[in-house]
Amino acid sequence: MPQQILRMNSIFLNRCQALSIFMFLAPTLMAAALPANADEFEPEKLTVNASELVPKELLTGPHYRVDESAVIEGFMSQFTISSDFGPFTANSNEHLHILVGEIAAIAALQDMSKTAAFTEALANSAAKPVKVIANVVEQPVETVKGIPQGIGRLFKRTSRAVSDGAEKLQEVSEGEQDSGGGDDANSPSATTKTVNAGKDFTKNQLGVNSAIRQLSKELNVDPYSTNQVLQKEMSSIAWAMAAGSFATSQIVKMPSVVGDIGQLNDLVWDTDPLDLQLLNEKILGEMGADEALIKAFYDNAFFTITLRTRLVGSLNQLSNAKGRTNLIIDAADAKSPAEARLYSQIAETLVAYEKTRSPISKLYSGIGLPFALAESGTMVLIVPVDYLNWTQNVKDVARRTSNEMDQAASNNGKEAWVHGRISDTAKAGLSAIGWKLYDQGPDRLR
Repeated sequence: MPQQILRMNSIFLNRCQALSIFMFLAPTLMAAALPANADEFEPEKLTVNASELVPKELLTGPHYRVDESAVIEGFMSQFTISSDFGPFTANSNEHLHILVGEIAAIAALQDMSKTAAFTEALANSAAKPVKVIANVVEQPVETVKGIPQGIGRLFKRTSRAVSDGAEKLQEVSEGEQDSGGGDDANSPSATTKTVNAGKDFTKNQLGVNSAIRQLSKELNVDPYSTNQVLQKEMSSIAWAMAAGSFATSQIVKMPSVVGDIGQLNDLVWDTDPLDLQLLNEKILGEMGADEALIKAFYDNAFFTITLRTRLVGSLNQLSNAKGRTNLIIDAADAKSPAEARLYSQIAETLVAYEKTRSPISKLYSGIGLPFALAESGTMVLIVPVDYLNWTQNVKDVARRTSNEMDQAASNNGKEAWVHGRISDTAKAGLSAIGWKLYDQGPDRLR
């Protein structure tokens, strides 16, 4: 068994208890023994006003309204959204920003579908959906032209994935997905459905054709979004485009929405998904990941093509940092779409830290979140949570996390960069044990 997989198994066993206690998020924020007077804990679940978490202008728009009552659970925001296209939920601040842009895109797509030009084009494209995908499957060599040499082992796996993806894009129902209702998120049946939906989507997303990618670029949305309403509307327009009878001039280019996170780039929009997968795997190999680790990372159904590209691309920018594969080892064990997104956010924020503060020397795998050593000697922890509150669980893992960081390397202090807010109680407790805290981390690192 390859060395990295043995190490993955060991890490998983050591982290299992911490992950179940703390959703693998906050443990890495704590350090050392806590003072005796720091035992005034906050509830693990809080109800707050949505306007306290995101800009007020994001809470309402022409086609939607965010319920003012929001919940903080597991250190992430939970929003309920009513819209002209049905109810949605968003399970983080970032997810809400993304969803607002997707709702605007859905409205634009539905306007397009009401035009006479689209009605005529759709009639001409009745036989196209199968043919468009079939051409990719039947001519795989043409599809992957220009890829790096030495990809024989990848080609068969990729080709099979495209064959599976020839089925029409299915509706996806995830624990963090946009439509409400359904099973309790913690029930076994809901968990099983989430995993199966993730696997189905991973197969199907490789069948996304160039027309959908072109359309999503004009609409400023993710072509591999798991928003089933958006995918349905994009697919309908894309088939007409693929038939060649619906001009791209009919597409209404979307401006950036309020709070646009700007994480997508031309590589995701303009690159065939097969070529993009091979490019990502090539980069992973060059940074030291072996075949087994790459396979484990790609077998994790909770990573969309976009999330994988965000993570791999960011690690590639940290070119002088040792231990970059540690983040991939941790990411391969992600247990939900939310966790997959968090690993991408960590890598992106470390790139911003390197550009504005200090180069990153090495990445370490932690009991919860990975952490990094900067050339300045500072130990850096990126915490992509919306609201960090002080709980008993945080205290329970504090000593272990501190020991890990102290054993990893001698350091000149510890910095925690939290993406969202930190409660006053958490600030007091963390500051008292030597942490230097930064809330709204990504904004501070711009």
